[in-house]
Amino acid sequence: MKNTKTMRSIFLTLFSLLMVLPVFASAQASQKAENFVENRVQETLNFVGDSSISMTEKKAKFEKMLNASFDMKTVARFALGRFWRKLPKSDQARYYDLFENYIVNVYAQRFDEYSGQKFDVTGSRAEQNGDFIVFSELRPDKGANVFVDWRIREKGGQLKVIDVIVEGISMSVTQRSDFASVIQRNGGDISALLDFLDKQIVASKN
Repeated sequence: MKNTKTMRSIFLTLFSLLMVLPVFASAQASQKAENFVENRVQETLNFVGDSSISMTEKKAKFEKMLNASFDMKTVARFALGRFWRKLPKSDQARYYDLFENYIVNVYAQRFDEYSGQKFDVTGSRAEQNGDFIVFSELRPDKGANVFVDWRIREKGGQLKVIDVIVEGISMSVTQRSDFASVIQRNGGDISALLDFLDKQIVASKN
């Protein structure tokens, strides 16, 4: 009888540990995702707000951060949506290059809008597909806080951003809609989007 109670106690203990371990592992992964966003954003805000750095240097740092922190190919393919399948393989490398340059140059135009706003990660949520949504707020000196969520995915053992949601609006979905509009206005010609991106990059440099 004593042995039976002992075995039961051992099994209950093991079962409890097995139930706790996944929760503990998930909590660790969530914290890792939160730290990833916190570090990358703070690093970016530091150089964006540094008046001693030229715009050319800031763009170079921004491009480096994008490639290190974002899954740019996944983001670029998503932005093209159903038209990705219609894009000739010979144009895929050009599209990736144009997309990255477009993001760097267009968003770099907004660097001057940064005026010392504070950034705080406020929590995270694990998704069923393995992604994490990291919640954050950008706090200006005056006015309302801006709520920004980050969709994080592990790719090849590294965490990567695959979407940014500002005030509930997905930047990836917005970009996808914008690109689709350009293509549809030109009769479904995907090369028109490539020309559009090229022109936008040139215009942003002027």
